[in-house]
Amino acid sequence: RIIQVSPASTLPSSQMALLYSKKFMLGISAMTLITSAASVYLFPRITLSIAGTGWFLLFSAWKNDVQEKAKEFTSTSPRFDKVSYRHVRIPKSVSYRIFFPAHTEHERFQRMAGSWFHSSFAEMVYGYAQLALPRSMSPEESIWGLSILFVLKGIALLVPTSYLSVPNLIKGAPAVTLISSSIVGKSNKKEDDKSADEKHSSTSSSSSSKGQQLPVVVFSHGLTGTAEEHTLMFSEIARAGYIVAACHHEDGSSSRVIKENGKAAYFDTPDYANGVSTDFRANQILKRRQELESVRRHVLKESASDIQELMDTTKVILAGFSYGAATAALESVTNKEQYLAVVLWDGWYHVDLRYLETRGIKLNGRSRFDFPEKAHKDGIQHPALFIGSTQFAAWPPLAEATSQLIATASEKKAIVLDSSTHEQ
Repeated sequence: RIIQVSPASTLPSSQMALLYSKKFMLGISAMTLITSAASVYLFPRITLSIAGTGWFLLFSAWKNDVQEKAKEFTSTSPRFDKVSYRHVRIPKSVSYRIFFPAHTEHERFQRMAGSWFHSSFAEMVYGYAQLALPRSMSPEESIWGLSILFVLKGIALLVPTSYLSVPNLIKGAPAVTLISSSIVGKSNKKEDDKSADEKHSSTSSSSSSKGQQLPVVVFSHGLTGTAEEHTLMFSEIARAGYIVAACHHEDGSSSRVIKENGKAAYFDTPDYANGVSTDFRANQILKRRQELESVRRHVLKESASDIQELMDTTKVILAGFSYGAATAALESVTNKEQYLAVVLWDGWYHVDLRYLETRGIKLNGRSRFDFPEKAHKDGIQHPALFIGSTQFAAWPPLAEATSQLIATASEKKAIVLDSSTHEQ
């Protein structure tokens, strides 16, 4: 089934948070600066008061503008009005976020907006900053790393991104209940016009028969990414009538992830210059696949009862972005019988390290190979949707490997989004 989701809703949240009207922002900023400058000259004693008021107005306008922009990338005709999410930890394994259509009959749930971030905006930004810092600079190991995180948290308090909520996503709500052909938890005009007694009678009389259950999507994020990046997309997919389980990979490919012991783990950069094998990614993706499999097993067998009753365990779809697409491809050929279809979004299907040799680095192993090798060898054996970017399609080695992988699928659709980059 085709779901209509705006391409822009797939943008990472860090980019979505920066969508705002530049002209509007420049106008407000100019007014604030002029007001502050005038107050310094005319009323020096109330400068802070004026500046504070100006910043408050700017902050409020900025936050409202960003929030309204985010709403433009949501579906206008979803199957479900609202969705909710939970953070789930698998014992001795990874954690994941699960998104599902929400029961919003109780008014208190409608006021509990869902956040993009599991921890905080500042900690997510620090995860990306850590990519350029030595491993010894993590907050857990260095006072300097802790100081940087402290400064980022202070700055984050002044940035609207920290306070953004995802449109139509609420926290703490139970899953909808499917009863016959109707859905409890999604209001409509006819139901609203009924009396309370009529509603109770209607619900009670048909509570013994379940309605159509929902397919499950198991998702793997990309290299240096996090599952948080795609929160708006997951929310929209859930509104279309799916349950989405997004894995937080702990194999060293995420910019930042919280492990079972409560400590943060950061991106693990392979040190090829000091003899690390060029098969680093080929070995790492094996662990990623195991993590993705553990999410699938857990969500199908160990989910909370309200979600368990909602899902159709015979319809599981694998999906992933970039490194996650390669991970999903590997899992699909490893556990063929467990999945109904695969969605592979701008996959990383070829490792090419020859650029390191041009820098004088002697590599320990082969310099290039198609990736993951088992997926290329066995071929994609499920109905598959390949979504690509013009950026990746313009790189010959990767484009060739992608075409070869697409050719192995007997039932497929492949599209390249016009004028698109890998991140957008």
